[in-house]
Parts: sequence; structure tokens; C-alpha cells
Amino acid sequence: AKDRKPKDLESVVSAEDDEMRALLYPSAPELFASLDALVGWKRGLLSSHFTSLLDSLLRLHAFSEVRHLSMANSLLLELALTADEQDYSEAEIRDKFKSLQEKSPLSSDADLNEEIESCASLLELARVFFNEFPDSYDIESKISSVSSIASWFNQIRSGDDQFKLTKKRFRASFDNGSQARMIKNAPSLKNFKEFLKYIVQQRVVDTGLEGQFDQGYWAQKTGAYRAAKWKMRISPVGSLLFAGLACRGLPSCTFSDISERMRKAGLSVSKTGKGQLHLNLKSLGLTIDSPDGVGGFLVSNPFKKHHHAK
Repeated sequence: AKDRKPKDLESVVSAEDDEMRALLYPSAPELFASLDALVGWKRGLLSSHFTSLLDSLLRLHAFSEVRHLSMANSLLLELALTADEQDYSEAEIRDKFKSLQEKSPLSSDADLNEEIESCASLLELARVFFNEFPDSYDIESKISSVSSIASWFNQIRSGDDQFKLTKKRFRASFDNGSQARMIKNAPSLKNFKEFLKYIVQQRVVDTGLEGQFDQGYWAQKTGAYRAAKWKMRISPVGSLLFAGLACRGLPSCTFSDISERMRKAGLSVSKTGKGQLHLNLKSLGLTIDSPDGVGGFLVSNPFKKHHHAK
């Protein structure tokens, strides 16, 4: 309504303190560690292979990070709307943000459309509420740290007229249904959905040749028919990538190591996902029979250099 200009991303992120950044982007350290490892493999890879691995890594992190941010925005909105009724301490606020990933992990067997609908709607709902405040209210400074959020909530309890007015309008639009209609027709909701879908779903390449498709996906159709559901899935490239990351430069790793590494990247490997991951690794020739290995096998490091005596 106000034709607001997009905020400068760097200035907004830099306004957050280290603790807040860690709560909002919990997978970031894992992404940087994975990028370091991937760059270390680069010399032994074809450029196209390196690009495929990098593409797969960034696609998973982009989806899981945005999904986590949508839940963080929703949590902040939920707390703010009850801050005039409840006394939230810094410790409580911190614990609620920390528990987000543990409470609702992204499953490797989740329905993609349901995940996207939920994620995009949460982002849009929070956007609608926080955009109600004028620039002079300086909403960014109020959520730049856990302590600033706690201080803002104290301000709300003490009688923040601007907040009370905004909350009243927001509640009224929710009750009469205008908010739901506005969100449903919002261009930004459509943009969120398109971004999230494009990031992870399998991109079919129309070349007229069978088998020519993207193998770095994180979501795949469950059938060839139009009504088939899109499900979160672990691709061959994703399996190869995380086998290398989980080995950490050693000759091999366990299946549990790979699952743990994926969890840190924001993806929880379901029972179906474990079976799929096993089949991918087996078809790639990376499984090693071992009575001591978890599940009876170890996984060979696909990027470990082997030096043979002459």
C-alpha cells in the first residue's frame, strides 16, 4: 500500500547480533563447512561435476533455511501477539527459537506442496503484520537480538499504543476474513511458492532423450501422471555429495554419519529416505559390506584420493 522499497539485505542481517543470526540461520555453519570441503575436492573433479554437487548443496540449504525463517517469523508473530498477556523472559524466547528445528524437522518424505503452502503462508502472514508498522517504529531494531525482543515485549506490556492499534486491526482483518483473502491473492505469496518449488523439485530437461533429467533434486514426483504428488526425496547427486561430506576426508563413514550430516543441513532422513539413500549409494558402488558397520555396511568416500604403489 505504501510502495515500500526493498530493504537492503546486508544492512538488515548486519543489524542482528551473533546470537540472533545463529537462531535464524542454524544451518549456516554446516553450509560453510560443506562449501570448504567441496572446494577441496574441486581439483579432482570435472567442472560440470563440481557444479552439479554445488548446485545440489545450495538447493537443499536454500529450501531448509527459508523454511526455518518462515517458522521463526511465525513464532515471533505468535509471541508478539500474546506479549501483552504473558511475561516472556530472554531465556524463554531463546529456548523457543532453539526448539524450532527439533519440533518440526523437514522430512525426506514430506509432501512438497504442503511444505511450500505452509512455508509461504507463514512468511506472508508475518510480512503483512510487520509491514503494518510505520518506518518510524523501526521494527528491525526491536528484533535484532533476543534482548531487544524481550525489551520490546516489555514495552508492549507497559502499553505500546502503536502496537495495540496494529494488533487490533490485524485481529479484525483475521476475524472478518479479509486478511485470508488478501494473503491468498498476494503477489509475494505466489513468488514465495515459485521460489521454493523451483529450488528443490526435479527439473525435467526436455531433450527428447529418455533419462535426461536433473539428478541433484531434493523433491521428485511419485509418478508420471499429472496428479502425482511431489515428495521430498534424496537424489543420486545428493547421496554422493553427503557421502563425501560425512566421510570428512577419511576412506569411509557409516550410514548414520550421512544421516547426521543431512540433519545438520536441515533434512531429517525418514524411514523411506533411509531405504532410498541406501539404494542410491549401492547403485553408485559406494557401499562396503562390513559386520561392524551400522546396518551391516560402511560407505566409501567417493572423493578420497587413493595412492597405489607402483
